[in-house]
Amino acid sequence: MDYTCIRECKCGNVDIIKVDKISAAFELREEEIWNLKCTNCGDKEVEGIINHQPKIDRELLAIWSENKDYRFCDQDEDITLAQYEENINLYFEFIDNEMIPESNRNILIVALCIMIYDRARKNDSAEKLIIKKIAKELKKREPKVINCKDWVMDYIKEVSFPIIGIK
Repeated sequence: MDYTCIRECKCGNVDIIKVDKISAAFELREEEIWNLKCTNCGDKEVEGIINHQPKIDRELLAIWSENKDYRFCDQDEDITLAQYEENINLYFEFIDNEMIPESNRNILIVALCIMIYDRARKNDSAEKLIIKKIAKELKKREPKVINCKDWVMDYIKEVSFPIIGIK
């Protein structure tokens, strides 16, 4: 399946560039796309670029865990990962895999702490179940969570760690 990257020129022209799943997920062609010439005016002046990224799945997590230079997002990668509630079990599977770099496993732990933080003030019973599930699984992995505590922003730690049962 192809994904699209929309490049808007200063002249108002919009070019649509097709990219494959892996290129879209990790923005592998971003520099190339920024440097393309506009198909209307030939200029390289860009108003903006919009990347349509695929959902993070097992395949993309595996690629991410094997390539230290691949990121789902240049900044706040943990927040990006925290958007995928459907991947909770997959994240724990990757956290438990010692073959995956510790930095990647730490990012996944932080993402799970963010999931707890984001739901902590909600009264929805489904959200509370998600919190309970994540907290229970992170508590089982307490040494790993403590090992990456410096990776977790203080305001997230203040909310998520007591729920997990970590001081």
